[in-house]
Amino acid sequence: MELRRLLDREKAAAYVGLSPNAFDREVRAGTFPAPFPLTRIRRRLWDVKALDDALDRERGIKVKVNDREARKAAWRARKDRAQAAG
Repeated sequence: MELRRLLDREKAAAYVGLSPNAFDREVRAGTFPAPFPLTRIRRRLWDVKALDDALDRERGIKVKVNDREARKAAWRARKDRAQAAG
């Protein structure tokens, strides 16, 4: 199977081990992400990395956070603690 970063519905469903209809239900339920927005070409494609992250979250595996986002979250936590201390 040729590996690509973006997969159509059938390939995305097969990638996570579901039928296309079951995959649609899980997307609607929020288990898997919505398709990557490619509005100019009007195709619904899923990002393999986003599918991997969703599977990791479902299994309780910590998803790597962007370093910038982690620093921002730490800064907010310090700010909140400082404000709570007075």
